[in-house]
Amino acid sequence: MRLFLLLLSILTISTTTVNALTCELCQFSVKAAEDLVTQNFTQSQIIPYLDSACSLLPNQWASNCEIIVNTYGLSMIKLVLENETPEVACTQLGLCGSNSFFTETKKETLGKWHWNKHHLNPIKKLECSACHFAVGKAENVVNKDINTARAYVDGQCDTFAIKEAIHICKRIVDKEIGRIITELKNHESKETVCKHIHMC
Repeated sequence: MRLFLLLLSILTISTTTVNALTCELCQFSVKAAEDLVTQNFTQSQIIPYLDSACSLLPNQWASNCEIIVNTYGLSMIKLVLENETPEVACTQLGLCGSNSFFTETKKETLGKWHWNKHHLNPIKKLECSACHFAVGKAENVVNKDINTARAYVDGQCDTFAIKEAIHICKRIVDKEIGRIITELKNHESKETVCKHIHMC
């Protein structure tokens, strides 16, 4: 998916200044949001998706990326819907240009605020996404025998768009397919099933 290819491109950023990195991360996030908007993702889907994507960056960039997404994500989406370019959007948000938001002090303060207030765990978000995917596929084979269901859903995991979560999807199928099928037969939603097996 373009989003993860864009993520990998961030690894080639040559500048090391906080302001320049912040500007690059903002523009990356806006570009990724544009991609998700064009795929008809909803606002409530875009923020968690971007936040999970940030966790794929090296540690020194991931925390800044998460702070930017969680602080400015809704504003970014609004600017995308207004057809602003990433450069213009990030300048308006104060993350690019001479009025750049991130000084070292503000970065440290925001980082503490972010983790204390949100307790976000990007790995948990990947687990939840993988679980929703697996349960959604299991709905197609709910009336098949357990081995057929396991083989089918395990194979479908290979097509999961979030490649970093494919192994999580397969692990869920291996350990929980019996319970997933039972709960689906009881007409439970995928959200409920994934909560019951502690993936969301």
